[in-house]
Parts: sequence; structure tokens; C-alpha cells
Amino acid sequence: MIWQRRWEMSEHRWVVNASPIISLANIEQAHILPNSCDRMIIPQAVEQEILDGPDDDLAKQWIKTTGQRWVQDTGPVVPLVAAWDLGPGESAVLSWSFLHPEYQSVVDDLAARKFAKAFGIALCGTIGVIVVAKKAGVIPFVGPLLTRLIDVDFRIDDRLCQTALRLAGETK
Repeated sequence: MIWQRRWEMSEHRWVVNASPIISLANIEQAHILPNSCDRMIIPQAVEQEILDGPDDDLAKQWIKTTGQRWVQDTGPVVPLVAAWDLGPGESAVLSWSFLHPEYQSVVDDLAARKFAKAFGIALCGTIGVIVVAKKAGVIPFVGPLLTRLIDVDFRIDDRLCQTALRLAGETK
């Protein structure tokens, strides 16, 4: 069982944007990010976006403490990415994944997701991270976390909820 879980985790190398960190921190689940993947990078631009938030922000507290170990300089933004005029965090995440295709971009932003799809960059979002966490044995259930996200104003359409629950083996 431990070997199988480790193998599943080694398939996930993530470069993470601010929104998934903020959303998961808001429901006190930021720990599932590093615990559900083999390698994780948080670009300095993402760190700065989170640090610019209010002092009592749970994501800010997490990035200043536990999350600090995954923060790194990801270098300059690739011109192709810069041309899409995304935010600094999204641009840093997508540039890293563009240059390092073994990494998935973990982004929720629609424009960033469109760029990733247009250029063949592997991606997942906050909901995908939660499903991976369930499959890796990091969390027991997906459903309660989806409910908690909705309670903190994270927008999830019903179809996405049902797909996540089905992928997690929580519905038929």
C-alpha cells in the first residue's frame, strides 16, 4: 500500500499558482498540496501575490511558514507567455511548465488554463488537487472539501462537482 501510494504520488510534479494555495488555505487544507505530489514549486511571483494579501490571511501565514520550503526563483517569463498578458503568478507558473513539461501547472484562472490548453501544458486546478489527494490517501473524502470550498465562495459548477466525486469514487 505505501509503495503504491508513493508510486501514484511520483506521477505528480506541480508548479502552483496563488489561487489553489489561497483556496486550500481558506479551508485549512493547504497541506494537501505538498503531501499529494512528488515535487512542488511555488514561484516567487506567486509568493509575492500571496504576501500582498491581508496579514490575517491563512494563505499568507502558510506561505511564510510551511510553504516557504517550496518557493523558488523560476527565472524570467518566457516571451510567449508574457504575450498573453496574464498576472505575474500565472505567467511564472506557465513559463516554468512550458520550459519543464514534466511539471503540471496548478491554476484555476480561466485565461491561464486557455493558454495551457493552447500550448499543450499539462494542468490541473484546485479540484484536481483534491481528487489526487484522495487517490493518494492524503484525505479520506472529496465531498466535504468541495462543500467547504463552496462555503468560502469558491465557484464550482455542479457538473465539475459530480465529475470530481465520480473520479474520487464517491458516486456511481
